[in-house]
Amino acid sequence: MVATVATVAYLGLEARSVEVQVQLAAGLPAFVIDAARKLPLPPIAE
Repeated sequence: MVATVATVAYLGLEARSVEVQVQLAAGLPAFVIDAARKLPLPPIAE
């Protein structure tokens, strides 16, 4: 079973939308943060 909640995160005076997904299943507990797929890659300085 997967539950999804839409919320916001405040970054100074700016609010960004955040989607939180929770999967309830039998087994060992785990915590995963998967925010990297939506963030742009920083420029590489040489």
